[in-house]
Amino acid sequence: MPNIPFDAIRRLLLKGAIAVVIGLGGMPAFAQDKPDIIRIGSTAPGHLKFVLAQKDGWWDKEFAKDGIKVELVTFNGGSEATTALATGAIEFTYTGNNPALRVAASGADVKLIGLSSYVKAGGSYIVVKTDSPLKTLQDLRGKKVAYLTGTVRHSNFSKALNSVGLTTNDVEGLNLPFEASGPALLRGDIDAIVETDSTAAKLVDTGEARVLFDTSTHPEWNVPNVISVNGAFAAKYPDLVKRLLKIDIEISR
Repeated sequence: MPNIPFDAIRRLLLKGAIAVVIGLGGMPAFAQDKPDIIRIGSTAPGHLKFVLAQKDGWWDKEFAKDGIKVELVTFNGGSEATTALATGAIEFTYTGNNPALRVAASGADVKLIGLSSYVKAGGSYIVVKTDSPLKTLQDLRGKKVAYLTGTVRHSNFSKALNSVGLTTNDVEGLNLPFEASGPALLRGDIDAIVETDSTAAKLVDTGEARVLFDTSTHPEWNVPNVISVNGAFAAKYPDLVKRLLKIDIEISR
């Protein structure tokens, strides 16, 4: 897959998000028809605005005006979160763009409605045990590597392998959350894991593991985090979607 400059990705996402928001304005609003609850998801421990909104009750205060309860839900990865969005288990998600685009490409009725954030210095860590003989990306050939499929970490890992002439087909990939992959790494059942820096730190800071490769050394690989909505919910409650975005912008300020 060719590398697309972030500015180009941002322009495409912004155009799509603006089009959706404009479209929401043309949908009929059912003032008397409100949901009992709005469920907002994010990958754990939560994207920055998600965490800030949770801490200060931004969404609770906004939707309490209509007697609507807000439930915040965290998921192990963006793929799990966007699947929940597509099935109607939640109404909104804050995830990386990769899982959001994947679920939309599968034909699911989800809409990207905004950019949440973009951290140029962010990335994923490829982590091995401290005493592992693995030293380079090339050493991962034929090894067992755990990562959650369909996530930004998956995408970053693929780009890292591609940079040295390998693909994910050259490793034995295991679709495992950190709760399973972390202990498996320390037991020696697998050779490496791919995680966010904050999650990887749980092993690295104790001296039990070390970073084999940090994808933040390639900022051109980074992607924006996006806000998505279940399509059926957006069609039925366009005003609520616009109000959530209004609060998101206020949090940014």
